Amino acid sequence: MVAGPEFGDKQGKTFIVRRALYGLKGSAAAFRSHLAKTLEDQGFYSSYADPGVWMRAAVKGDGEEYYEYILCYVDDILCMSMNAKEVMAEIGKQFKFKKDKIEPPESYLGARLRKRNLDGLDM
Repeated sequence: MVAGPEFGDKQGKTFIVRRALYGLKGSAAAFRSHLAKTLEDQGFYSSYADPGVWMRAAVKGDGEEYYEYILCYVDDILCMSMNAKEVMAEIGKQFKFKKDKIEPPESYLGARLRKRNLDGLDM
């Protein structure tokens, strides 16, 4: 393996990987635990009905209250919020996103998504 920029001054050097964390028996549980701690630190709590659904109370700019939601399945995350980019940027301080990007989703768990307008509100 050739070391990437995350290895600092060792970038570009060749390493032999003896054991990788990805794919180990406890990897999924460790990732879930770290993600849960990160979301709890941001005020989210997990749904009793589905532990992959996280929510927290929020307030729109006009003072109306609503809930922000984060849906997690393995390492796929979908955020529903009036400030989704800010929420995801906060999560991104603890996790590296694929291609370092946060953008509106085109699909989630194989389902194609699109924005709709309902009573003048983009959804």
